[in-house]
Amino acid sequence: MKRLITSIIIVMMIFSLPAAAASNEIKITLDEKQLQLDVPPTVVEGRTLVPLRAIFEALGARLEWDNATKTVTGTKGNTIVILQIGNKVAMINGIKKELEVPGTIIDNRTLVPARFIAEALGAKVDWDNNTKTVVIKSVAEAAEKTTETKTTYKVLRVVDGDTLEIEYNGKKEKVRLIGVDTPESVHPDATKNNEFGDVASKFTKGLLEGKEIELEFDVQERDKYGRLLAYVYIDGKMYNKTLLEEGYAKVATFPPNVKYANDFVLIEKKARDANKGLWAYEEVEKTEAAEITTPNEPSQPKQPTAPTTQSGNVLKVKAGENATVTIQGTPGVEYKISVFYSSGASKAAGLEAKKADSNGNVSWTWKVGSSTKPGKYDVVIKGDKEIKLTLEVE
Repeated sequence: MKRLITSIIIVMMIFSLPAAAASNEIKITLDEKQLQLDVPPTVVEGRTLVPLRAIFEALGARLEWDNATKTVTGTKGNTIVILQIGNKVAMINGIKKELEVPGTIIDNRTLVPARFIAEALGAKVDWDNNTKTVVIKSVAEAAEKTTETKTTYKVLRVVDGDTLEIEYNGKKEKVRLIGVDTPESVHPDATKNNEFGDVASKFTKGLLEGKEIELEFDVQERDKYGRLLAYVYIDGKMYNKTLLEEGYAKVATFPPNVKYANDFVLIEKKARDANKGLWAYEEVEKTEAAEITTPNEPSQPKQPTAPTTQSGNVLKVKAGENATVTIQGTPGVEYKISVFYSSGASKAAGLEAKKADSNGNVSWTWKVGSSTKPGKYDVVIKGDKEIKLTLEVE
């Protein structure tokens, strides 16, 4: 009798093994349909790897394989993804992207990270821990979901020019605007903060704080800090674009969230060419922007700068050079200087209020931005008397 019971238990264990294995197997779904894979997904260092061809073709990408270098190139629309097996650095439209786990070859089958490939090709990826399923939503599916759930949220606080705190689903959430970057104003490392960050922050506060906004998401809904990533709309207009139009931000796009990247670059260029907002300030150089340049274009040697010349009440200087003005005032009296460009008063370093020395001399030196347009600009100095000068940029 004991032998019979033992035999039955062994038989039950043997037949239950495949069922147990199947219950632990990871599934991949695309738009709520399970992908049929000839090789089951494999987990490496907490990341799910799937068959190369299956994931690319399921997402509508054209696949090219270079066997000599073990490199795969996937193309979908304007997106090109290049990934080399064993290499932790991949490329998306020429931009380097570090992988937590590289593609690999197991049992003569090439496997690649499911999340990376899906997000690079514009899909949204989630993980259902209960069913052990990688849930992939295509761009069309994600866009439809976003439209259906569109609503308004109150801006509780403006953290800085490109970051907000809103009331979201009954709790406070931070929102980081996608595709734009304003100068720092509240960074924990105080050396990274600057006055231009304060200017951009005040601009955003004036337009958004206390207002109702709408959110549009791209491929990724949150960043690694847990902040919501969104395009923000106020009165039907995208505020991300407003920041660029007014010159208070520069373009900063990171795949896969690149839905409006081309528009952003063009808007930024217009603001830069017009010396709007921060582009009119001396420290903001054009080289900081995401410009369209010719690859391998040789750099031009720097030309020697001529000294500033002052004749009477006219100060002549070339764009990109330092300007210096000296006045004869009253010893010990504080004087304030203001330089007015087309966008308003300059915030350049060197234009702080100063007291005249024992001889009554006061001097200021500041940099005139290389993007400043030629023309005449007002310089006003106030203390126990008012002095008006003209800054002539050549």
